[in-house]
Amino acid sequence: MVRMVPDQAPVLATFGLASHLSVRPQLFYSFQICGGWRTGYRVDLPLVQRSAKFALIDFNDPLTFYYFYGPEGDRYLREFLEDGWQLEETINSLALFRKGDSTELDLVEKVDLSGISIPLNQSIIDLPEIKLRGYNIRHSSRLGQQVVETMIYMECDRKVNQDYLLTARFRQHGGQRFSFEQSFFAPFRILPTSKWEPGEIIRQQCAIIIPLEAPAGTYNMTLSLLESAGQGEFEGEIIYIKNKSIIISASR
Repeated sequence: MVRMVPDQAPVLATFGLASHLSVRPQLFYSFQICGGWRTGYRVDLPLVQRSAKFALIDFNDPLTFYYFYGPEGDRYLREFLEDGWQLEETINSLALFRKGDSTELDLVEKVDLSGISIPLNQSIIDLPEIKLRGYNIRHSSRLGQQVVETMIYMECDRKVNQDYLLTARFRQHGGQRFSFEQSFFAPFRILPTSKWEPGEIIRQQCAIIIPLEAPAGTYNMTLSLLESAGQGEFEGEIIYIKNKSIIISASR
């Protein structure tokens, strides 16, 4: 994904990715997009917005999102991204944005029910304020990697005070019982559940890498919502399980 950024383009990056862009003439660091509350001073965010043409963000970057991401960090992040940033590519917790004339975030959006392939209306166990309204999954390819394109649609009936991290796990049906999983860190950082309004349909998207060692076969999907335990740790029980087959072929 780093190679998708033109050599001379001004770019903003999270700390773990910035080292791969250190020779760029203009490199902005990501504490500026989530308030930079530990720096003790206000950063010139308008300068970043005027200058940067690309933003390469790891939404699970430890320094950015566990140190500099303070109170109202999601609001700072949304305000930054909603000012003309368009999603170019994404995989797991990584996303590349390009500055444009309109905003196209895609990773988390308020939508209607028309785009759902598998519609549901299932209340979440132990969290009745949230309903699973449906999902779309398909086998695809990004950046030379095989991925599961995963879209989860949820709705809250009442205001939720906690932020819950959505995680999808795919487990082989039979065979070796191989499994892999990925948390939806980008939606969690941009529009956490505590900022959802009752009646809104929220679509969360993640392109989940299929490990090279994953054997061919049929995989079932398990969804869970986890609550932050601090210091980058999450805990909680699986609160909704839905079996959905996706085929991983031997010829991928």
